[in-house]
Amino acid sequence: MQHYYFIRDALGANHVIAIHRIYDSAIACLNRFIRLENYHRYIDMVRVGVDEFGCTTDEMMMYSYSKQTRRIINHMMIADTSGGDDGRPALKIKLPDD
Repeated sequence: MQHYYFIRDALGANHVIAIHRIYDSAIACLNRFIRLENYHRYIDMVRVGVDEFGCTTDEMMMYSYSKQTRRIINHMMIADTSGGDDGRPALKIKLPDD
C-alpha cells in the first residue's frame, strides 16, 4: 500500500492545494503555508492510502490549523475518550501506522 499526503484549504469543499508522497515533505509544505498565511481560514493535512490500482483504501486526518485561533491540532493522537472497564473516563492514544 502507498500513502499520499494531501494539504487542503477551506476555500472550497476539500480544495486540495498540495499532494506529497513523503511525510517530511508534506510537513514542510504545511508549515510553509501556515507561516506565509497562503490559505483562507482553515487548512488541514490528510493521509490517503491507495492500493496497487490507485484506489483509495483508507483516509486519516492528521493535522488541522485555524487562521482565526492560530492553533494546530494533531488528530493522530486521540482515538477515544470513552469509559474504561471500570466505567471511569479514559483517554486512549492512537499512534500513526507509519
